[in-house]
Amino acid sequence: MSVADDILGYLLVGVCMSCVLYGVTTVQTFMYVQTYREDRLSLKMMVIAIWVMETLQTGFCINFLYMYAARHFGDFVFLGGIYWTGGITIYLGTFIQFFVLCFYVKRVWTLSNGSKGLTAPLVFLVMCRFATAIATSSYSYIYPNWVALKAQTGPLVAVVIGQGSSTLIDVAVAGILIYYLRRGRQGDWKSSDGVASFLTMYIVNTGALTSIFSLTIAITYGVEDNLLFMALTEMQYKLYANAFLGSLNARQHIRAKYNETRTLRYPTISFSNKSELSTADPQTDLEVLQEVVGTNGSVNGTSAASEISSTIPRDDTV
Repeated sequence: MSVADDILGYLLVGVCMSCVLYGVTTVQTFMYVQTYREDRLSLKMMVIAIWVMETLQTGFCINFLYMYAARHFGDFVFLGGIYWTGGITIYLGTFIQFFVLCFYVKRVWTLSNGSKGLTAPLVFLVMCRFATAIATSSYSYIYPNWVALKAQTGPLVAVVIGQGSSTLIDVAVAGILIYYLRRGRQGDWKSSDGVASFLTMYIVNTGALTSIFSLTIAITYGVEDNLLFMALTEMQYKLYANAFLGSLNARQHIRAKYNETRTLRYPTISFSNKSELSTADPQTDLEVLQEVVGTNGSVNGTSAASEISSTIPRDDTV
C-alpha cells in the first residue's frame, strides 16, 4: 500500500492538475489567436508550437498514469519501474520551458537596449537548465526503476543544477523588469503609478510561482522517497506555458489601463471678448487625451512617458 501511495498517489494528483492547467493553456491559446492577429508570424508560430507540445506532453502524461493505474494495476513490480512515456514527458516539457525562457531573455534584451552584461548570464543559465533537463530525462532510460534512479549521484546533481538555474532565471528576469519599470516612473508623471504598480505585481506573481516550484522539486527529489518531484515537474511545465501566454494576452488589458491613467479631467474654460479668462461651471469636465503642455512650452512628463512606454508590451516585449 505504501508503494502504491508513494508512486501512484502523487502521480495521479500531478497528472490531474496538469490536465487542468492544460485546459487553461488551451483557453489562453484560443484567446491569443482571436485577439492578436496582427502579431509577427514568428511569435504566432511559437505560440502554436508550445500548445502542440503541451498537447503531446499531456497525452503522454495520461498514458503514463494509465499504464500504472489501469493496465498494470496491483503490479507492484511494474510500479517500481520507470515506464518509457515518463521520459518523453520530461523531454517535451524541457523544450517548452526552453522556448519560454528564451522569450524571457529576449524581453530583457529588448528593455535593456541590448545589454550583454545582463543577457549573457541569463543565456548561460538557460543553457544549463536545458542541458541538465535533457540529462535528467535521459537518466530515466538508463536506470530501470525509481529506486536505482534516486540512488545515483548524477541524476541528483542534474536536478539540483537544473532547478537552481530555473529559479535564478525567474528571479533575475523579474528583478530586471521591475528595475526598468521603476526607472520609468521618475519625474512628476503620477498617471504612471497605477500602471507601474499593476505591472510590478504581474511580474512578481508570474515569476514567483515557477521559482517556488523549482526549489520544491529540487528539495523533494533529494529528501522524499516518492514521486512528489515528478508530479510537481509535470505541473511546472504547464505553469511556464501559462505564464508565457498570460504575458501575451495581458497586453490589451495593460494598454487599456495605461490609456486610462493618461486621461486627465479639467474644468472647462472659456475666453471673453475682452481676453479675460473666466471659468465655466466646475461640474463640467473636459477630457484631455494629450499630455499637458507646460508654461515653458515643453510637454510635462515626456521623459517619464517615453521610458515607461518601453515597458508597455507591443508585439513581443512583455
